Amino acid sequence: MLPGYINQLSLAFRYFTMGQVVPIPALTLRYPYPVVGAHRVTGPYEPTVVFTLQSDYGVTLKIYLPRLYARCVDDADIDNINLGKKYKLKYLGPSVGLAYYVLRLEL
Repeated sequence: MLPGYINQLSLAFRYFTMGQVVPIPALTLRYPYPVVGAHRVTGPYEPTVVFTLQSDYGVTLKIYLPRLYARCVDDADIDNINLGKKYKLKYLGPSVGLAYYVLRLEL
């Protein structure tokens, strides 16, 4: 589990000490991040969803969902997350041959 620990520390120092949003590829592959919050935001291109994730070691992460995924998250999902329903988000890596990231939202 040492590589995951090193990756989490690296994330903490690179992004969270400055309060920045984490890019999806910076997440640990296949790690089940608990989703502790969600809300809609209007970005420069179109509305999207921001997930607040909890990593190991007490670090809170924020990620913007790509449009492909944000379109699949409805208001009921956001309400359920914010009311404490236990979802986990996994980053499974970049897609093969396509320009998007593979994410999985699990109960």
